[in-house]
Amino acid sequence: MSAAGIVIMAKDDNDMLEDIQFDENTINSLSGIEKMNFIEYVLDDYEYILEHKTHPKLLTYYKDVLSRLIKKHGH
Repeated sequence: MSAAGIVIMAKDDNDMLEDIQFDENTINSLSGIEKMNFIEYVLDDYEYILEHKTHPKLLTYYKDVLSRLIKKHGH
């Protein structure tokens, strides 16, 4: 489901995102253009879940991941 591969889907909505954490080492080894593409994938995923009114914890998770990626690797 996730283009960036950072989300683990739970069996049901009651079991959402209990202990998911994004591994920032995933992006550290990428080239500049790959980092940019990865951030764009995460942004696309975030926009998708916003549009489909997904679980609030999932929205917060994506927002936090996107914020950390942009602060550390964005311009």
